[in-house]
Amino acid sequence: MAHAIVESSWAKLTSAIQDGAAPAPRHPDLTSDLRKMLEALDVVRPLLEEAERRSLLKEALRIRNAAVRICDLVDELHHDSWAPADGKVLWNSSRSSSGRV
Repeated sequence: MAHAIVESSWAKLTSAIQDGAAPAPRHPDLTSDLRKMLEALDVVRPLLEEAERRSLLKEALRIRNAAVRICDLVDELHHDSWAPADGKVLWNSSRSSSGRV
């Protein structure tokens, strides 16, 4: 989201500079200041891209960890439902045939 705002601002500043923004009486160096803002955005853009990449990576790791916890829970539930006896896997008698207690 922030990336889109920076890109939009960059496009507007570039357009204003190319169109030759007319200096205002109260701001005679408008074009120069617009160029400085554009330079600042050029510095911010790669930093913002890196921050967004790291944020996505962090979120992906959270999702992966949740998936691992779910797999562990399923394994635990499966182990509790099926009990090995003499090398054979038997249905735990505490559960009904539907798998519910």
